[in-house]
Amino acid sequence: MEFMTLVELITQAATLLMIGSGIPPCINMWKTGRTDNIPFLFFLLGELNAICFLVYGLMQSNNVLIFLNCVSSVVTGGCILSYLAVVQSKLRPLAMLSGALLYLTGLYYYLNYVIQDETKMSDNLGFCGCLVSTFMLSTPFLDIIDCMKRKSCEGMSHVMLFGALLCSACWFLYGNLLQDPYIYLPNIPGVVSGLGKIGMILYFGTVKHKHSD
Repeated sequence: MEFMTLVELITQAATLLMIGSGIPPCINMWKTGRTDNIPFLFFLLGELNAICFLVYGLMQSNNVLIFLNCVSSVVTGGCILSYLAVVQSKLRPLAMLSGALLYLTGLYYYLNYVIQDETKMSDNLGFCGCLVSTFMLSTPFLDIIDCMKRKSCEGMSHVMLFGALLCSACWFLYGNLLQDPYIYLPNIPGVVSGLGKIGMILYFGTVKHKHSD
């Protein structure tokens, strides 16, 4: 088996596991009616990222990108709709969703009526997807800041942490093999934040510190 084929298989497996890890929290949300621990912004950015890279994959004729982002867009879209159905105060998430739809509409108009050239369209779409993905994969740094403030990593999922780190590492390697900066660059903050979270767990642990009165 060629090294590239092996990396593709591992990347697909890691990504499918990461996509699947978002399903149990959504099921729990339906059962409990609580949305406290559901990262709506992360899901919304994930949907934007999936749509951008799905079209980018189609333009690049990359079956790995097409398949994974098809699955991601469906699953993440379902999580977003579930959140909107359950959450009590819908104003903020609907405003965020409207902003995402405006972004996609503006991007579609820009690519099809301003750029028009297919090669430039692909580059601009990859760049826009790269920006969204970088922002999305940088959000875990907020968790690190929160851990430092609380001096505890209570509630941090080890499974999702190591899954996300493996996924980012695979995409970083896969993007480098393709020599595609739009794929490997966004995963640098994903790898760094994952290692940072592991550092927080090793330093603080996951048990909440009790302060004496």
